[in-house]
Amino acid sequence: MSIIISKNGKNAVRVDKSDFDKEDYLQQYIHENPESIPLYDIKEDIKLLILAREFPANGGRIDAIGIDKEGEIYIIETKLYKNPDKKTVVAQVLDYGAALWKHSGDFSDFVGILDSSVQKTFKVSLNQKLQEYFGLSEEELSQLLDSVKNNLNGGILHFVILMDSLDDRLKDLILYVNQNSQFDIYAVELEYYKHDTYEIIIPRIFGAEVKKDVRGGGSGKGRKELEPWWSPILTMKFDDPEQKAPYWESPNQVVLKTPHPSILIKAAKNLIYLSRPRGDNGKDLDSFIASEWGEVKKELPDIRVGKENENYFYLHNDGD
Repeated sequence: MSIIISKNGKNAVRVDKSDFDKEDYLQQYIHENPESIPLYDIKEDIKLLILAREFPANGGRIDAIGIDKEGEIYIIETKLYKNPDKKTVVAQVLDYGAALWKHSGDFSDFVGILDSSVQKTFKVSLNQKLQEYFGLSEEELSQLLDSVKNNLNGGILHFVILMDSLDDRLKDLILYVNQNSQFDIYAVELEYYKHDTYEIIIPRIFGAEVKKDVRGGGSGKGRKELEPWWSPILTMKFDDPEQKAPYWESPNQVVLKTPHPSILIKAAKNLIYLSRPRGDNGKDLDSFIASEWGEVKKELPDIRVGKENENYFYLHNDGD
């Protein structure tokens, strides 16, 4: 494939596609130019910050780790098409994700490695870089780090595979995994051109086209049977324009994020849960129940509250 470059409509030059000579150069390019990963095809306002290269995990090294302003974690793996390991790249990134999740209890170690990498690359601390890059206050920084911790604890990770060329088998595998699992795996093909001192990158993302009716779940019988009640919930409108829409979570519940990064509202057919990550912010959840219970009873007089365990409160409707 070729592209045409001209200046003010004159002196057009045809430029043929080039190749990345080494994976290391591709890694470095992504590290310095994270906007070349077209995550904006998934979320328009996303802004990705690459925090570390060669992050140690399970005896290997993750090519790059990044986060966005909401504390979502991205594991990025680069492969050149000529690399024979490309056939196992999906298994490789999932293995890295499992290794991170397994050791999520060592969050201070995780942050420490990121901080060392950021200081080496940007000459500032991790916290300073996060505040500068995302424009955060001290409180917003704390909330961001809480979200990163919660996502790590819950194994909520996004996987991005970057290659100079993608074959149909890999595209089909990623579409299949995204449609039938809780994983979010994206493949990015980077067309690379060089002209004089300029580099031109044309990125294309695959996997984002899967519009999951079930967030991370399949299309089982239970989901279809419950469609009359969950469909209106997923299309709810909120007064607060910054409130994120609810989403479906396997097996049969709807999840709504709250302004507090550690508290989620989860609804099943006749149960509403207020949940939090294990071992985190229990007092916040207790105080939330205590302060809001009077208002809840006014709106829903048939609702009763119970505590399932240290991580969940539930509101139960005795009727239908």
